[in-house]
Amino acid sequence: MSLFLATTLLMPFTQITPLNAESDAKEVDVMFTHDTHSHLDSFTTNIDGEFQEVGGFSRIKTLINEQKKENPNTLILDGGDFSMGTLIQTVYETQAAELRMLGYLGYDVTTLGNHEFDYRSKGLANMLKAAKASGETIPDLVVCNVDWAGMKKGWIE
Repeated sequence: MSLFLATTLLMPFTQITPLNAESDAKEVDVMFTHDTHSHLDSFTTNIDGEFQEVGGFSRIKTLINEQKKENPNTLILDGGDFSMGTLIQTVYETQAAELRMLGYLGYDVTTLGNHEFDYRSKGLANMLKAAKASGETIPDLVVCNVDWAGMKKGWIE
């Protein structure tokens, strides 16, 4: 048994195949945001005793455009919690304004943070349906660790 295990473990080293890198290799950059919390507009906050205007999707769009001009092979990612936090979410609850705006900005991928579940599974479903029904480009969603079966059975309203 020991001989079999040793042979099995060493087998990959006996068949080394050299790989040649492509001469036209590309560099991929990643831009990442998270916790934008419906702050489509910029706002003023106190930073180290000085009031400064920060945030806003127009500023993010400017940065994305500049980065894409420098390197078109840039992935634009969002880590979730794109909703809740301003009046935008309350007024446009059923229009999926934030998710649609991420698509407009050119995000490739986003995920769901805990605040996307603030209106429970039914609210999340309504948001996703509204985003899809808008016909606008929306980012792909990558999601894990969600009990979808429990939601279907009504365990999580």
